[in-house]
Amino acid sequence: MTKMNHDNKPVFTFEDLVWKTEYLGPLSLYRFRDTFHLKKRRRRIANNPDTARETDENIILQGGNTTTKIADCGYDMIACCYTALPADCDFELGALVTVDRFLADGAPVFQEGFGLFVRDNMDLDPTTGYPYSNMALAGGCLGNANLFIRSGVTETDHDDIQNVSLKDRSPDHILRVSGEPLRCKIRIQMDGQQFRAEMTDAEGRDLLAQESECMGNSADSHSAFTKSGNIYRFALDRKGFTARDKKHLYVGFLAAGNTSLSIDKSSIELMLKPAAANRGSVLYASPNGDPLAAGDREHPVDLTTAITNSSADTIHLLPGRYVPESDLILGERYVHADSMRIITGDPENPSATVIDFAGSDHALKITGDYWALKNLTVTNGMGIQISGSHNRLTHCLSSRHKETGILIRHPDNNANRQDWPSFNKIADCVSCLNCDDSERNADGFACKVTAGAGNEFIRCVSFLNSDDGFDLFTKNRAIGKVKLTSCKSALNGYRYSEEEGLVQAKGHGTGFKLGGSGVRVRHLVRNCVAEGNKDCGFTSNSNPSIRLINCTARNNQKGSMRFYYTGTRQLPEKVVIHFKTDHDPEFDKELLCQKLLNEY
Repeated sequence: MTKMNHDNKPVFTFEDLVWKTEYLGPLSLYRFRDTFHLKKRRRRIANNPDTARETDENIILQGGNTTTKIADCGYDMIACCYTALPADCDFELGALVTVDRFLADGAPVFQEGFGLFVRDNMDLDPTTGYPYSNMALAGGCLGNANLFIRSGVTETDHDDIQNVSLKDRSPDHILRVSGEPLRCKIRIQMDGQQFRAEMTDAEGRDLLAQESECMGNSADSHSAFTKSGNIYRFALDRKGFTARDKKHLYVGFLAAGNTSLSIDKSSIELMLKPAAANRGSVLYASPNGDPLAAGDREHPVDLTTAITNSSADTIHLLPGRYVPESDLILGERYVHADSMRIITGDPENPSATVIDFAGSDHALKITGDYWALKNLTVTNGMGIQISGSHNRLTHCLSSRHKETGILIRHPDNNANRQDWPSFNKIADCVSCLNCDDSERNADGFACKVTAGAGNEFIRCVSFLNSDDGFDLFTKNRAIGKVKLTSCKSALNGYRYSEEEGLVQAKGHGTGFKLGGSGVRVRHLVRNCVAEGNKDCGFTSNSNPSIRLINCTARNNQKGSMRFYYTGTRQLPEKVVIHFKTDHDPEFDKELLCQKLLNEY
């Protein structure tokens, strides 16, 4: 009879499931299509013992002992038993296993393996004859305690296979079984867009990795896996993971190489549930979230888990103060490479969701592509730094940083132009009260030096930054053309605090700085306003080509517009249409300061 767990969900046991076995021999597959009760093979492989048998208490698997091979295409000469699950369901499978033989003598030959697996295909590839599949394995592999994941396998293309593994590289921690067999508990789980795994010994100690290190060609050591207790988590593309067999996932046990494995049948427990309708589309996080929580509104995860371990289309940050302990990196994503992934706060009250770096030298760094940030406040660090492309910021406030509030720039001045951040759009954002130690470098918004084509600012407001409001500085090489539409820059070149009030800073204080180094870039500035800045409202800053359309300058300390150019043999190009200027002798910058602080 099927048991129920504490959430009143069914727990399937060994007897509830239909088990099949396969032996993946040298470019051959020997299949047993009935239930687990084994039939004798019609064809035997020389010098290879029986690879799978059943007793009253155990399933016993024996890998091939001579020519076992583990490769990126799959496993060759292994024994496995498995059951099929619906591909659109989430699952959790666990069991007690006993490793009777694994690296008993000598060094590993990097062909051993055992563990609990999930894969999306159990058939041979029709063209290559190999058992290609997307899969994950928790157990022992390649001579180390290991968590191994392979993805990128499709029906016709094997050129983009990605292998990522979590392994302990220290020789002191190589998993061996000598003398007494190793008895351990292995559990794997697929929950929406996340894969989780753990393996512990009888004392509850972590056996997957102690000094963990990520290896592989698709992820770096900081973003592939995260750990909470003994549980390791990895973000995956659920749709891509089931690319080979659209209807099923296959979960089970395997033994490869000169390895012997016993599975306690009475310990096998499988929890199966339909994937929630919104699973993989919305994930909730809170400042006190649990990394192992379900990720719904009632059970949110923490911020780091939400960003690094989820492939959700939308991450909803519940109101509160989030305090990252390091750079918050929105990096390369494993899924949805051509669509936006959204991180949003409360649209009704963006100021309620605050990412606070608490005065550290850390930043929110968008190094990947197709991220969208909405309704967030980011403060008290090194700003929002964008070096990826096709990203969007909407209704965000970036303030009180020790650097530029929102910066678009590749961090390497020698980077190839094709790697420069491009086609980023910043709309309805505010950057204010940013001041570095020298008071000379913290702009409100900057897109400069190593910024590519198609970057755009729309309806953005910059005020009370120690340097410039908007900085499009060019150094040596022309950056991409930037569009600024309906933006406002006010009181830049000043700093403000409750104790000192409004104080003139050491920075330039230009409203809109539109170039540098005499390099020609045809930026377009339309419907923008510069007011009360320490320097002039608009400057070409030696760029021989500027275009200002329907712009306004009011009460800037050193004039409304300054156009000059250097270092060009071409005729200068200055296009100024419907430019308005105003200087009010009664202008009070203190009143403007309070107005801006109250408004934004």
